[in-house]
Amino acid sequence: GEQARQAQNIGQFLAKEVDSLATRVKLGGASVNEAWRISKEVGHLTDRVDTTKMPQWQKRNLQATLKTLQQAANSAHRKMEIRLAAEKVQGLLTKYSNEPVIIDTIPAETPYILMKAVKQLCNKVPGASVMLLSSEAAGQVFCACQVSKSSLSKAS
Repeated sequence: GEQARQAQNIGQFLAKEVDSLATRVKLGGASVNEAWRISKEVGHLTDRVDTTKMPQWQKRNLQATLKTLQQAANSAHRKMEIRLAAEKVQGLLTKYSNEPVIIDTIPAETPYILMKAVKQLCNKVPGASVMLLSSEAAGQVFCACQVSKSSLSKAS
């Protein structure tokens, strides 16, 4: 009776939230942080669907949709980070095209972008040892580095 109707109403409300979030996932975030927030929202909504009483068929449908949305949101976030790292590497390549040691600071929204930039730079400048630093608004400094194998053999 009444509980079933209430569960169905809650399920319909959550279905609307899932549809709204699906639109935002398709549009994507304008920044890495926004893409990360969207991905996190999908996770929170998944938890709400998992713990809310509603008809099982509706719960299964929403869970399947949310699983797909989570994969899409995570993928969009990762691709954006990789693209940003590539952009940062381009600037560094013009500055350090043939240097054996590259130490510099770059603005990076996440440590992942910094690590990706180091890897991409090492791939584009074989034999180079790279250390990149990035400071965050909170006062933290991120550091990512990679030492070339050729310089390791010289040190031993």
